[in-house]
Amino acid sequence: MLRLAVPSNGALHEPTLLFLRSCGIEVLRTNRRNYTSKIASLPDVTVHFQRQAEIGLKVEEGSVDVGILGHDSFLETRRPGGNSDVVVVDLGFGRCELVIGVPDSWVDVVSLADLADLALEFRDKGKDLRIATKSPRLTERFLLENGLTYFSLVPTSGTLEAAPSL
Repeated sequence: MLRLAVPSNGALHEPTLLFLRSCGIEVLRTNRRNYTSKIASLPDVTVHFQRQAEIGLKVEEGSVDVGILGHDSFLETRRPGGNSDVVVVDLGFGRCELVIGVPDSWVDVVSLADLADLALEFRDKGKDLRIATKSPRLTERFLLENGLTYFSLVPTSGTLEAAPSL
């Protein structure tokens, strides 16, 4: 019995099902409230619909055998020192990009170097540059690798565009 985890919703839900269909694998989900499904042509496969944030963990812990999720989600949720037997494959669909937004009034901030300078100014005033993100591990790594050292992350989910005003 093979256990396959796929996104239950979100940006990769439909593309995943379309990808499987293009491979001749039709997932039979008669009701969106069902979180398990079958594949008629592969009766020994059970499909588990999961939140993307959980799929990588399920693969690492062994409760599913194969998972389809975004590489960013996998890296963000992976346990430190996680299962080294996990193999990551680019399936050729889905895309993610890091976008850094700043207030319109910060007209002089047009690069990461400018943001690093601003963070230093904040630090000199006893404050931290606060950065809202739904991927704190990846964001922290990216910022540190790009010379931004003085900041605090505010983990958030959902619509990030609203985070600064909140």
